[in-house]
Amino acid sequence: MPKPASWFAEMTEGYEGDPEFLLQDAKLAFAEQLEELLEQRHMSRADLARRLGTSRAYVTRVLRAEFNLTLETMIRIGLALDARVSLGMVAKDAPHRARRAPIRIPTARRVESPHEFVVCDKPARRSSASK
Repeated sequence: MPKPASWFAEMTEGYEGDPEFLLQDAKLAFAEQLEELLEQRHMSRADLARRLGTSRAYVTRVLRAEFNLTLETMIRIGLALDARVSLGMVAKDAPHRARRAPIRIPTARRVESPHEFVVCDKPARRSSASK
């Protein structure tokens, strides 16, 4: 029995130049990264829908890659998640890189000194004395 990776490569061979195949691949990659970012942010589809001012059904359709997103929509989704959208182009013969998690942008938080900031991935927890 062939390995899953080689089986997939055999099945998709010849589709590299097909615009429909490449479009679906890009939509699925965006949806996968969006799902990962929602998990990292501990957000539900309903939370994202509220931030976008739309319905949960719309967010579900985005995550299922059911329609073509405009760059404007992708940017709005990124802003709602405090993330950025990154597009690029590579040479056709460049190695295809594996899917990866989106880049997390660190946030700054105030520490003891009012003029000192620390870069971190999580917001600072307030102690009960500082409330």
